[in-house]
Amino acid sequence: MRIYETTESDKEKLREPRGDVFKGKEVIEALKQRDYSKIIAVGDRVSFDLEESDIEVDLSIVDGNIERKELEDRNTSEIKAEKILKTQNPAGGISKEAWTTTRKACSFNCKTKVVVNGEEDLMALPVTLFSRKDAAIVYGLWDTGAVVMEAGENKEFVQDLIDLEKANHLIVGGSWDHLHAGHRYILLTALEGGKKVDIGVSSDEMLREKLGKKPANNFEQRKNAIKTYLQSLGEKDRARIIEINDIYGNAVEQGDTLLVTPETEENGRKINTKREELGRKKLKLDKIKKLEAEDGKVISSTRIRKGEIDENGLLN
Repeated sequence: MRIYETTESDKEKLREPRGDVFKGKEVIEALKQRDYSKIIAVGDRVSFDLEESDIEVDLSIVDGNIERKELEDRNTSEIKAEKILKTQNPAGGISKEAWTTTRKACSFNCKTKVVVNGEEDLMALPVTLFSRKDAAIVYGLWDTGAVVMEAGENKEFVQDLIDLEKANHLIVGGSWDHLHAGHRYILLTALEGGKKVDIGVSSDEMLREKLGKKPANNFEQRKNAIKTYLQSLGEKDRARIIEINDIYGNAVEQGDTLLVTPETEENGRKINTKREELGRKKLKLDKIKKLEAEDGKVISSTRIRKGEIDENGLLN
């Protein structure tokens, strides 16, 4: 299944550089002179060039080809990373798998690499949506050079190009203690899926008395961590953060879609039962899997508190 496939009119738009263009190693000096929160390389040539420089690249997306010719003297294993993801993607489009993999990759705060079986050319598009607004995305443009574009300046362009189906009012809830890669993945998924997004944050009382949990951070700290992350993405209008004191929050009376994980799906069904009792239409339950840590188990605040893993799911 494809999330996006280029049209002839889109091809014309995509041939236009979405940022400043540099020839050869000029891009390295340009990146040194600017202050970006993250640097993301899409394409093998720019990824190898930056890997060999003293530029710290946060995310590289490669497919083992340069200008669609297989590399003979280089290997994508030369690009080092703490987190490596693999995906399939066709020419001239973006698969659902590649789209989701890109969202995952953008959730990590460690050196990450995505290896694509197929073509990575268009994956600069989802990267733009899922990156912090002041991230630099470096990609190669045929016969032009390396383009450095700022994510924030191009999010609207990508949103207009790829018309994603969105719920009118999506709700997601959680404790959000130790805001980690798994949390960021859920938040990015929610923002992608809803025109309006409510983020329910469990109150200290709910965690302490009803769930038997003692959060490392109090409600205000957890709320502010989410707020800071949303601001870094350039999202300050569509999403609001609300305090919840039980599993229902505002979902019994509001919303049309609830984002759940396998662990919270049962709570979603309980919410829908309440809505039916009140004569309200059931919420659509959108289910996603949690991000996995290095050992294949899910990334969780509990595991971080125990010192098993760090915020990126890397083993301590």
